[in-house]
Amino acid sequence: QDFQNQVALLTQQINSFKNDLVQNDIETKSIEKITKNLTLYSKKFANVVEIQKTIGYTPKDGISKNLHTSVRKAELFAKRIQNQDIYSMVLTLRKFEKSFLITHNKKYTKKFKRTYNALIYYIKGNIKDNKHIVTDLSAYRKNFLALAKAIQKKGVNSQKGLLGDMNKIIAIQDELLKEMLKQYTPIIESKISNLQTISFIVQLGFGVLIIILLLLANKSIVSPIKHLIAAAKELTDGDGDLTKRLTSNSNDEI
Repeated sequence: QDFQNQVALLTQQINSFKNDLVQNDIETKSIEKITKNLTLYSKKFANVVEIQKTIGYTPKDGISKNLHTSVRKAELFAKRIQNQDIYSMVLTLRKFEKSFLITHNKKYTKKFKRTYNALIYYIKGNIKDNKHIVTDLSAYRKNFLALAKAIQKKGVNSQKGLLGDMNKIIAIQDELLKEMLKQYTPIIESKISNLQTISFIVQLGFGVLIIILLLLANKSIVSPIKHLIAAAKELTDGDGDLTKRLTSNSNDEI
């Protein structure tokens, strides 16, 4: 569940990044490949989980549990009838089973089959009441081969099976990310440079506008004040003619 949540979050982030690229007229093929591979990786992972669930997360789960139960019955039967040959061959089957689980080498499944066939042949030729032991051994063989098939499908190592497929996808994603970094970095830097240029032009335009407004303010406010000061000075320095009038072309306080 945590894995699926992380995939959903990552997919959402990728789609958001893709939308940003589209809005800026930037090619998105690499992003689409990454999204496709992420979906494929998620499906492979889900298959691995299902296979592991079938195998069993512990020896007490799934096929592993059934395998142990069936061979244990065969061992107890051999001990009960005190037949050393049968007991020895059952132990040989166990040896091949464990060897395969350790090495994942197919040769042990072949040896298992040959020994099983020899054991069944011996039992049918020497044990009269053999129905239960044959049934238990048959179940043991079925569970072991199912277990071996599941392990091989999941992947006996990081290069084979579903695990191998997942590692290949990771390698492809790494290459795509490197390609994206190489492809998008200059484009994004160019876009950022263009935005900075536009921002500078806008700021310059605002600066020019402010200067113009200041000049207009100087003309409409400061100039009348200077005219008033000059008139007052003329009154004080002159003959004190109070009949003079100041002309005003504006409707402001001055």
